[in-house]
Amino acid sequence: MVALPTPFEAYRLDLSRVGSEDDFGAADSLWLLVAHCLSRFSEQPETARLDLAERSAQALEQFAASADEAVEQDGVKPLDEASLGDLQKLIDGLQRYADRAGQETIAKVVIDLSGRMTGAGALTLAYTMVGSAREALHDASARSRGLLLAEQGRIARLLGNLDDAEQLYAQVHGMGERVRDEVLLARAAIGRGVIARVRGNYPSARTFFTDALTLSEHAGNAELQRFAHQGLFVVAAMGEIWDEALRHGWLTLVLGAGNPQHEAEALINLAHVSLGAGFPRAGLHAILSAMPKAKDPRMVLPALGTAVLAAARCDERTLLDLLSARMENEIARASLPFEEADALLSLARAFGEIGLTSRAETTRLRARAMAEEHGFHELVHKTEELTHPVAAVEARELDEATREVVTNLETLEYEFVL
Repeated sequence: MVALPTPFEAYRLDLSRVGSEDDFGAADSLWLLVAHCLSRFSEQPETARLDLAERSAQALEQFAASADEAVEQDGVKPLDEASLGDLQKLIDGLQRYADRAGQETIAKVVIDLSGRMTGAGALTLAYTMVGSAREALHDASARSRGLLLAEQGRIARLLGNLDDAEQLYAQVHGMGERVRDEVLLARAAIGRGVIARVRGNYPSARTFFTDALTLSEHAGNAELQRFAHQGLFVVAAMGEIWDEALRHGWLTLVLGAGNPQHEAEALINLAHVSLGAGFPRAGLHAILSAMPKAKDPRMVLPALGTAVLAAARCDERTLLDLLSARMENEIARASLPFEEADALLSLARAFGEIGLTSRAETTRLRARAMAEEHGFHELVHKTEELTHPVAAVEARELDEATREVVTNLETLEYEFVL
């Protein structure tokens, strides 16, 4: 199992891994302070923990009071609303540390914080913070402690430590069985399913995700149902079982409604499988509906790659030109050579499919030069594949339920923004 480095060691490791000498954002100081406060609990006997919790709450209150001054006097970036909310909840939880409710509050906030930290790339710091929280919150409910354990397993997987992640998820499963908690059992099954998928064991992954779906439905947990459908979607898409992928993808979208990031991810996935199944109009409407919700260039560039293919296959030439211009704008301001080269490959294919052979070849050679410069051998191979004719994708036969999904996608409204 990965040992817990100190918060500052973890932070330096994360900056080194992502190749940054600066920081991750305005919340870095908050993350470090929270991780530091929680890491001290393992050093204290139970009798001293109430005092430590009080002093930690005071430290966070002082941080909150000085945050506004730092913004005004030193030009420090202000904390976002979510971080400010988490800060206040943590203070409240630490002040009520003697009560289980206080520890429950801390556990929930730590998991929420970890999600944002890992999204920013601070994986090791998040691992340390969550591991320290597990040591600090002995009186939290079995479910909260199990969810912290599952979160640590998720981070271990993101760090590439699959064996460690598998052990952690096995512990979550064991805890779920002991306390008969379907939420913990579902969470463990989702984690184990993802590990099986990453290792290429798709039959095992399908079994885990199916179990997770059944358990999460019994528990009435919509978020875990969304994760289970998402897992089944990926397994079906990898096997090119397009009808299953469309159904699970649609349910992922339904269960993620109201969260722009979840909606964007689900729509992008649905657009991809719609093209694979031979329904480009559904793919086009899905991807164009997703794009206003997609903010991260790592998501926008692949989305544009799907969009140009969908536009070409719908023979929407004016729209293809607009999307091509949008792609150029994104490439000009992004520093993501892999995503840029991959998007250009999709654009080259789109031009080729509608007979614009000169533009297709120019774009293909540009993508190839970019791929060769950065050593993206997989993309270099793809540029070679583009020199051969590609067969048109015929629409698949679909059952009534899946056909309804395609119809729903084809009737989605969208607003294209250049």
